[in-house]
Amino acid sequence: MREEIIATIPQDEAEVTLEVALVHDETGDACIELRHLVWGKGLGWYRQKTLRLEARAAHSLLRALGQVRRHLVPRGKAGSNKKVIPFPGVGPSSAETKRRAI
Repeated sequence: MREEIIATIPQDEAEVTLEVALVHDETGDACIELRHLVWGKGLGWYRQKTLRLEARAAHSLLRALGQVRRHLVPRGKAGSNKKVIPFPGVGPSSAETKRRAI
């Protein structure tokens, strides 16, 4: 069995992290392991929980995460993503141009 750490994702608590690993078995098949790691004084990082996803489940999870991505934007920042259509002749650059013309 061979594994490759794909990502280590820090959490809000400094002593907790999420590790994403790609694990290959003897037959060459691959799966994903999501590992909830906790820092223990005198122990270092250790696995609290492991969620193993076969290829089909990993693809389904990726699809689901893509659908909820827009819901994960903090509430205060949701309005900042709105598109604003500028009107011709309105804005700081046009005011500056008018002052120069006078």
